[in-house]
Amino acid sequence: MAQPPETPIPAPSSFEEFIQAETLKLGRQDLAFRQQEASLSRFFNPLLVAIIGAILVGIVNIYVSHLSSKSSEAIAQENVKSSESIAQNARESATQQQIMMAENTNILEVIKLSDPEKIRAGLCLLIKLNAIKTADTNLAVRGYLKEHNGCDEAKPAEAQWLTANATVPGCGISGCYQATSVCGSVPSGMKPTGSTRNFIDSFSGAWGDWQGPPSFGSDKVCRVFNQHSHNVTRAVSFQYEVVPNK
Repeated sequence: MAQPPETPIPAPSSFEEFIQAETLKLGRQDLAFRQQEASLSRFFNPLLVAIIGAILVGIVNIYVSHLSSKSSEAIAQENVKSSESIAQNARESATQQQIMMAENTNILEVIKLSDPEKIRAGLCLLIKLNAIKTADTNLAVRGYLKEHNGCDEAKPAEAQWLTANATVPGCGISGCYQATSVCGSVPSGMKPTGSTRNFIDSFSGAWGDWQGPPSFGSDKVCRVFNQHSHNVTRAVSFQYEVVPNK
């Protein structure tokens, strides 16, 4: 509120008037000081201070709650990812165990035949039917057959079916993808016909599959296998046809 203009103090003409003038001046100064003090006391009123403090505390609580909510969401997301990873590991382990049990049973049944030639023929049949899926066991059986005259394959007089194979390791981290080019060479004096068959994955296509069509060159035939399992090593292969150059 605007203050009314002060009445000017007349110049004193005697000592008494001088005393009165000074007294009036002091009174006015005291009044101004009291008005200023009253204004400040309203600002620092305990109720007003308490209200301001409550508002500040509320703002801080809202901010802390917001941070806690964000932290809880992040923890929940990490827990979901961890649970998904554990579930996938469990599925892969269960599938691998079932595969190993089935192939071990098949191999034992063949070994019971006792006759070396019958064992060789039985193991060749298991390989042809893709009944030995575990990479290490598959390689061991192939090595045994290679040392014992291999497997009989009926081949046309000119055309031949060759096999491209590879061992694909796990890609390392849950949820990963890793492309591997599986290639077979074309013998000298031969050329690929463009025909392929028997695309095999020892893990039966679980968390991994063949990608795109085969590619052909003058000296090799390739196809890409996409590994999606982080901890399962698999044996993959396919056959491609070649014929003599004419």
